[in-house]
Amino acid sequence: MRDKEKVDLHIHSTCSDGTMTPEAICARAAARGVGLMAICDHNCLDALGRLEATARKEKLRWVTGVELDCGFENRVYHVLGYGFSAKDAAFRKLVRENRRKLDQMSVDLLKRMEEDFPQVSLEEFLRYPNNPARGGWAALNYFLDKGIASNFDEVMQLYGKYKCSYAKAGFVSMEEACAAIHAAGGRAVLAHPGYSIKGDRSQYQAALRRMLLCGLDGIECYYPLHTPQQREDALALCRERDLLITSGSDCHGDFQKTYEGGILDIGVNDTRWEEIRLGDIAVQGENEEK
Repeated sequence: MRDKEKVDLHIHSTCSDGTMTPEAICARAAARGVGLMAICDHNCLDALGRLEATARKEKLRWVTGVELDCGFENRVYHVLGYGFSAKDAAFRKLVRENRRKLDQMSVDLLKRMEEDFPQVSLEEFLRYPNNPARGGWAALNYFLDKGIASNFDEVMQLYGKYKCSYAKAGFVSMEEACAAIHAAGGRAVLAHPGYSIKGDRSQYQAALRRMLLCGLDGIECYYPLHTPQQREDALALCRERDLLITSGSDCHGDFQKTYEGGILDIGVNDTRWEEIRLGDIAVQGENEEK
C-alpha cells in the first residue's frame, strides 16, 4: 500500500545544480524504494517534462516542484512550490526572473574579480563550457578549473568578499513567492528551516511563526540535517496550524560531497507517505497499487 512507501519531495537535477539527470533520479528513486517524489530545482522548471515521462516508466508517483530563493527579514530563504501548473505563464516568468538574478550574481562577481585575478575574465567565463553533470553551477566549476578555489566553501567566500551575496541579488520576497505559487494553483512549503534559520530554539520557533504570515502552507519538517528538536518543533507547529508536512533529502547527487561531507542520497530520511501531509497538492501517476 502507498502509505508504507518512502517519500522524497526535494531532489535536484542537472537542470540546476545536481549531478543526476531527471532520468537517473527516477531510476535511483525506484531503486531506493521511493514511491512518491519531486524534483525541486533551484529557480528552474526544465526538469519537469523529463520527470513525467520517466516517472511513468518507473511506476513512480510525483508532484510538480521548484525551489525558489526569496527574501525575508534581509536574508534569503528557500520556499518549495508544489502542485502548481507548470504551464502558468506568469509563474514561469517569475521563476525565470529569479533564475536570471541568481546567474547575475556570478556575472557581477567576475566583473569585480578581474582586477585582482588576471587569470579570469568575464568574457572567458561567458564562453565557458560548463558540464552540468559535475553539479554546482558554471561559475563554481570555472573557479575550480582556474585554481582560484579548491572547494565549494572557498567559492562562496568569494561572493561574500566581493559583495555579491544572495541578500543583495534582489530575489522575490517570501510573500511574493507564496502568492505566485498560489496563483499557479500550487502550495508553498518552507524548505529546511532548521538548516536555514540561525539562532537558538526560541529564535527558531519565533521565526517559523513570523514566516507563516507570508502565506506558507506548510513546512519541510523531515530533513536529514535537522536535529530531532528542530524536526519536532516544526511538526508541532504544523499540527497546531493544520499545515502541510513534507519530507525531502535535498539530494544533489555527488555534488553534495563538496559541502556536507557526505552524500544526502534520495530517500535518506526513510519517511513514509503516512508521515507527511499533502492536503490538496495534486499527485500525478496516482495508482493505489503499483
